[in-house]
Amino acid sequence: MHKLNSYIVKLTIFSLVLGMFASVRPSFAQAVGGLNAIEDITNNQTVSSLSDHNIKFQSMAGVASGQTIVITFPATFDGSGGDPQGILDVTDVDMTEDTTTDPQCEDAGSEASEGLVASGASASQWNTVFSGQLQRVLTFTSGGASAIIAANSDVCIQIGETANGVSNDFGVVSSNSQYKNPTSLANYEVQITAGTSSTGDFALAITENSNVVVSANIDATISFDIDTGTAQNSNNNGPHTIALGTLSSGTLTTSNQSTINSIFLDLDTNASGGATLTVRGLNGGLRSALANNTLLAPAGGEATIAAGTETFGLCLESVTQGTPSANLVKDPKYDPTDNGAVCTFDNGGGTQRVGDIMLGGGPIISAPAGIQGGRAEILVKAAISVVTKAGNDYSETLTFIATGKF
Repeated sequence: MHKLNSYIVKLTIFSLVLGMFASVRPSFAQAVGGLNAIEDITNNQTVSSLSDHNIKFQSMAGVASGQTIVITFPATFDGSGGDPQGILDVTDVDMTEDTTTDPQCEDAGSEASEGLVASGASASQWNTVFSGQLQRVLTFTSGGASAIIAANSDVCIQIGETANGVSNDFGVVSSNSQYKNPTSLANYEVQITAGTSSTGDFALAITENSNVVVSANIDATISFDIDTGTAQNSNNNGPHTIALGTLSSGTLTTSNQSTINSIFLDLDTNASGGATLTVRGLNGGLRSALANNTLLAPAGGEATIAAGTETFGLCLESVTQGTPSANLVKDPKYDPTDNGAVCTFDNGGGTQRVGDIMLGGGPIISAPAGIQGGRAEILVKAAISVVTKAGNDYSETLTFIATGKF
């Protein structure tokens, strides 16, 4: 349920806490024994924290059928019980080969995904097994002639939640487990062997905290302004007046961009539920105390207005808004186009219709979400009949209220 805040708004402060987690690229290893440009992009290098590992290297000699790729983490990296999701296994690993060297490690373009299984690899698959103390050794064993790495190819290995997982007889098994970082601050060396003779290593820096938390508050805001004038860009601080002059039974009097003002409403708010603008009348119509008479739209809220028929009301000529923003929405009672009628300055172009002014008030425009640069132009229209009682004190006081839904 939205909480309503009116024209005079008491601001409620919301807090938006953004957790900003640094992905840190460790130092690159030099080409050693046939492995080049080794790197491991992790998403957390804080002590005792869970982290993904996105390992990439170039295999200068390649990996032949039946050979292995072995990644050995230091003994203090925990893949056996550090993650509540469970022990690391084949479902937590992806491997791709890219015969075109590039800086990215992703399963797209020239990269080909390698088929990984826990055991019983076919000629196009790799047996993928974690072993050793705390599952710190990851071994890929080629199952045959189609499970190879070509010379000079890039090899990308993802371990943890960034991996896509593998399929089994029941569908896709999603990856979920990660390595847990060591409990001590230090540089840790990870070793890689690819094929029979290609080896390399890289260093991982584990720090006391690799995360920076950024926080901010955003105040609830609503801005509402009323202007009167004959031009769309009218901007004044009041007093706001509409002088209709002397009414005649032969003429429909209206805001006309010349001698009779329009009403302009401006609205801005960051309320998630948007806002509603309502209007109410002091008298419920254009009233003369001397004549004891009130000009108003007939019961029902909306009525046709024409010269010679006693009627008074408002209609919406236009609504606009900025970008980005929700749209201002006209209330149907004040939007004559809903009934095939019009709201024009010169009373031409078709049947004119207006909405009445209620003593208790009612909506005239609204927005379903936050809005900026909202502006509505309202025309005031009045007509009398030959027998409308005379009076020099006909008047109405309109009150507009802006309510935000925060």
